[in-house]
Amino acid sequence: MILGEVPAIADVIKDLQKRAQKGNAQAHLELGTMYYGGHGIKQSYPDAIKWLKKAAEQGNADAQIMLGTIYYTGKGSIQKDFKEAAKWFQKAADNGDAFAKEMLAGMYDLGQGVEHDQEKSTALYSEATNKGSDTAKLSLAIKYHNGDGVEQNIEKALKIYRELAEKGDSSGQFMLGMTYDNDYKNYSEALKWYLKAATQGNYQAQEALGDMYLEGKGVGQNFSEAKKWYRKSAEQDNMFAQYNLALMYDEGTGVAVNKNEAFKWYKKSAEKGFSLAQNNLGLLYDRGQGTEQNKSEAVKWYKKAAEYGIGNAQLNLAVCYDKGDGIAQNKNEAVKWYRKASENSQLLADFNLALIYYNGDGVGKNYQEAAKYFQKAANRGFDEAQFNLGSMYYKGEGVKQDKSRALSLWKLAEKKGNSDAKKALLLHQQTEAKSKQKSQ
Repeated sequence: MILGEVPAIADVIKDLQKRAQKGNAQAHLELGTMYYGGHGIKQSYPDAIKWLKKAAEQGNADAQIMLGTIYYTGKGSIQKDFKEAAKWFQKAADNGDAFAKEMLAGMYDLGQGVEHDQEKSTALYSEATNKGSDTAKLSLAIKYHNGDGVEQNIEKALKIYRELAEKGDSSGQFMLGMTYDNDYKNYSEALKWYLKAATQGNYQAQEALGDMYLEGKGVGQNFSEAKKWYRKSAEQDNMFAQYNLALMYDEGTGVAVNKNEAFKWYKKSAEKGFSLAQNNLGLLYDRGQGTEQNKSEAVKWYKKAAEYGIGNAQLNLAVCYDKGDGIAQNKNEAVKWYRKASENSQLLADFNLALIYYNGDGVGKNYQEAAKYFQKAANRGFDEAQFNLGSMYYKGEGVKQDKSRALSLWKLAEKKGNSDAKKALLLHQQTEAKSKQKSQ
């Protein structure tokens, strides 16, 4: 350290404080900035806000933007306050600042601290674009693409994406590629622009390239290339690429099955909140694949995915409650999650729910409900459901007795190799034969 350096900084701070006391806006801004960053002085967000407000109230746009940013993101002891953030961004926007206009546009877009207003958002993005902001220009193009706050115009969006892409903007290149991919089905053009963006490190384009190589869209199917681009994107913390990479290792798609690698990448994705990864992570914990078996961890991750509405996870969670596996047995919770899974077209949820109602397992017996759910599973060709539903029609349990329909259901199940249905049909034939003999 150079002798006298600290006193020099102290002198600077002392001079700034003197000027600040006299109402100098620039001194207020510089002091606020020093407290914000902890430059030559102990970091303090409350003190930063104190001095920044003094500068901002004198119309200093830089201070207004800093205040807006602090309240928008939350810093230290300062909690997020979108309403306060919008207030200061609005003041800076009124001073003509492009960044403030862009931030405010995003807040109107999402209804953060202000009333949701797509038209106002579009106008602000347009104003920021006119002041030279390429990020605002991209956001404006996306609005034209989606028809948010403006009449949908994909051609206009494409033109803007191309302008940005040809300037080397990786986000513009990605959006141009995505438009060719999804809207025009021009996969060779999509591949071209994805590649340009991906080589610049754009994680979304890297993921998209992985998808194209995996599916063979616009290029020959190449699992090695898919894995390469998914990995590049995954290493940038893209939870979707992390999931896709994990899935390749889990299922052995173009690579040797590697449950350890699958677990590693599912976990990263799951911890970021991706529900499909959460369910699959639960499965690995449940089975002890790629990690030590841990039923309670399995339940934890199933529950996260189930609450997000993932049908497989709802079924898995229901089974855990049904069997008391990794969590205390609770038939009411099992029924609750089986019902949710059933609504998400989970065949085994229909079947298991039917069994619970038929047997009165932890809930009151209800043959009508049992028949209803056996019917749902039978309609999808599940032979055990066809057999059980046939038996209910044969006996008239929860449905009007109909032996003809029972036999039809048993025959469907028998064709799928169901041994119970085969036995039931044989027994029926024997019973009918004996009946005929008696009547003769």
